[in-house]
Amino acid sequence: MKYNENKEYNPALRLLALPLVAMAWAGPIRTVRSPHLPPSSIAFGDCKLVIGVTPADNPVFKDFSKAAIDLASDTILIRAGLSPEMDNPVTVDVAVRTPAELLTFRALHFMERENGDLWLCAEKSRGPAMKLGSSGLELRMRQTLYGEAGLLIERRGRHNRESAAAVLKAVPIALIGELAPAPDPRAGDVDPLADLLAGHVPPAPAPAGDLSDLARSLLGEAAEAEAEHIRKGRFFVGFDSIEAARRLAGQLSEGAYSVCPSQVRARLLARCARALVLKGDAAEVDRLIAASRALAPTEEATIASAFLAANADWKAGLLRLASVDTALARSAALQIVYNANGLDAALDWIEQAGLGIADLDSDGAFLLLSCRLEKQDWDAAYADACVLTADNFDRTPMLYHVAALARMTHSVVADMRRFAVNGVPLDARHFPLIDTPAALEDRREAARLFRAGVATARHFAGQRAARFNATHALWLELRDPA
Repeated sequence: MKYNENKEYNPALRLLALPLVAMAWAGPIRTVRSPHLPPSSIAFGDCKLVIGVTPADNPVFKDFSKAAIDLASDTILIRAGLSPEMDNPVTVDVAVRTPAELLTFRALHFMERENGDLWLCAEKSRGPAMKLGSSGLELRMRQTLYGEAGLLIERRGRHNRESAAAVLKAVPIALIGELAPAPDPRAGDVDPLADLLAGHVPPAPAPAGDLSDLARSLLGEAAEAEAEHIRKGRFFVGFDSIEAARRLAGQLSEGAYSVCPSQVRARLLARCARALVLKGDAAEVDRLIAASRALAPTEEATIASAFLAANADWKAGLLRLASVDTALARSAALQIVYNANGLDAALDWIEQAGLGIADLDSDGAFLLLSCRLEKQDWDAAYADACVLTADNFDRTPMLYHVAALARMTHSVVADMRRFAVNGVPLDARHFPLIDTPAALEDRREAARLFRAGVATARHFAGQRAARFNATHALWLELRDPA
């Protein structure tokens, strides 16, 4: 391997350094060639291990496991991606030879422990994980991370909650609470790895051990944060809220978050059910609502059941919400009316109910403001945008986009507003804008909101919204006479 005199950033070299350091390898290495691996893949002498690095995602080198057969070696294919820290994270495909068969694992992730051990773990780890050491790959059914994480939380969190929370960031959530400590051989437990190699289905993970209230609370906070990420991201084209909700529901039911406080699990299972109502299976949604109610009664479960009922009869959905007088329930009712009957009916319902944007939560505010803009009720949209708070934007980042449009329209000549909200005009330089002091202030605020919306849209993979916000922000900034 030649030294790169230009010292250019090379993700392949950086990622190869991870297994090299973990293995503390001092033996011979050689490059190998295989049509199923990238060029210059490396073989590690007597430990029968080959490692290759490629920037390509699947299906490139999809048959990499054939190299394990051809080279008679366990094979690791690191998929570095073109921009591993931003667009597509690093994943690892592994082919492990066993006496019974060739085992293939895809889309694993590197996980480095405090003691320097390097592991390859699945994102939803419930079975084998692999440790990379001086003798190559070691396949294990269970790890001891659960017990260690619990001890770390106890030791560091007793007097310092921030340090305890850091444990959850340092150790993947999928390995805390989901994997129990390894079985005690003295207790006569059957080796699950032997069963796996013999072709049997792996046993279900053992129940989680006792956790302190602090550990459960921290896991609950992590689950709440994940649910919030899904709620915020569901408005962005490009964010897969359906799959994310299914994953979270699985973790709450029998995975890492199954040891969270019951009230937290009840709320979040109901939120997952609501996220799946429109595009999920009705039986799946009903099961989640039932699981939520079995843990504790929550407003979220009532709202989820209202959305499910509204799929057949929107009025039945509203009836279930009649006894719940909260901003969350009122926003849910508005969404049900909009889903069933469209824009005009939603605005009529708001007016007949005597409600305004202040009576809704931030998600409801987004829906109402979007309806007013689509209806071209510019004055009402502007008035609503002006009362939004920093908390509204933080809870529902898509509000940056619609609030910016509403503020911008008041600096555009009335007859031309409908053109400005659909994209930057072709004649952007001469498009008629109002230059009064008040209009300029609105325009600058709109540009600020668009800029803020760029960052949040990218965070949720909403590239379309990010481009729209960025071009509008630039246009307004270039038209600013200051």
